[in-house]
Amino acid sequence: MIEVLMHYGNKVQESKNVMQLSLFGDTLEAEHPFIEPAAPWDVIFKLRNERDVVGMYISAHPLDKYKVLLNSLSVRPISILEDRVKLIENNPEGTRLSFGGIVTEITEKLSQSGKPYISMGVEDLSGVGSFILGGPMFQKYRNMFLPNMFVYVTGTITERYQRKEDKAAGKPKEYSYSVDRIELLEDLQKTAHLEISVDIPLDNVQTDLIEALGDSMFYDSGDNAIPATLYVNVFDRETHTVVNFRGKKDIMLTEQMYDVLQSLSKSDDADHDTAISDDDLQLEDSPISAGTNEPKITFSITMK
Repeated sequence: MIEVLMHYGNKVQESKNVMQLSLFGDTLEAEHPFIEPAAPWDVIFKLRNERDVVGMYISAHPLDKYKVLLNSLSVRPISILEDRVKLIENNPEGTRLSFGGIVTEITEKLSQSGKPYISMGVEDLSGVGSFILGGPMFQKYRNMFLPNMFVYVTGTITERYQRKEDKAAGKPKEYSYSVDRIELLEDLQKTAHLEISVDIPLDNVQTDLIEALGDSMFYDSGDNAIPATLYVNVFDRETHTVVNFRGKKDIMLTEQMYDVLQSLSKSDDADHDTAISDDDLQLEDSPISAGTNEPKITFSITMK
């Protein structure tokens, strides 16, 4: 492209020189070059350049294509890793935590004892966090991941090693987040299968609700939809009865359908102050004993 434009510029200059030297005012016009339309950038390349130039994502976020998957996996925001003390206080030993994001950097380092480990930076919508991979994890994942890959990180709150002299001195135990598994979001997207349970009070079964559920199933599925089995449970709290319905075939859970289901579980009525948030997607109690009159949506995910 640059060479074509430079050649055209030379032709234009040559034409001007000919006009100045001509006694009869002859002109020699340079032929305009044909420039083929450039292929559009793919989304990730566009967003990467967008951030490099502006310093932030503007038109979208690279993780948007995995929104349904990440919400269904109930990942935590990476920003909670910033305050390690608060993280341990809110999550006792043995608690499993999951995160999803895009790899920003991978650096191999040596510990004070000379043992190699990996520091992997991962970014999500909330910020950037760092994960340490040492020992067996270093050997397992050393050459598997590169910057700009989309990953799903799972691990556990564990007690850190404490020296004998520290124990003898009565120093308090220390805890940390230990990564035990990392997977590519692209692979999970291909193997994931959802079960969606919609619990609806009998007095809330109205035409608008039924139409909203029905219409949400006909959105264009695209490449990022996840197959799901839909269960609808209608319950009557007065008679303590529940009628269960199951779809005859799987549906494709799209981002639009996910948003519709989430909106159904939130009340627009000022008389009801109980709404289901993204942090409350695990159904623990029977819908009959639940204290809300709004539909409750539960997502559980399995891998093939």
